[in-house]
Amino acid sequence: NEENAHIPDIAWHEVTALVPLVILMVWIGVHPNTFLRKMTPSVQQLLATVEQGRGGGKSLVAKLAPMPQRATTEAGVPMLTARTPVAVRRGAR
Repeated sequence: NEENAHIPDIAWHEVTALVPLVILMVWIGVHPNTFLRKMTPSVQQLLATVEQGRGGGKSLVAKLAPMPQRATTEAGVPMLTARTPVAVRRGAR
């Protein structure tokens, strides 16, 4: 559009905001260990906890409470309500 031809594609303040982000992205791509090294202790602790759970220790997943009884039709098909879980809706078809 000719009336907007004088407006630049990108303003100087947009460039000043993008330049540090681009530099950070390139840095992370070239030297990722700068950031990954900080996660090493927590990742090792998580892996130790998972391995301990595999050895027959305590379960790391909470057990689900039983679902409350749902209203059903005479044919035994669950009645759909706004609070009916999606899995029940799919099974009712």
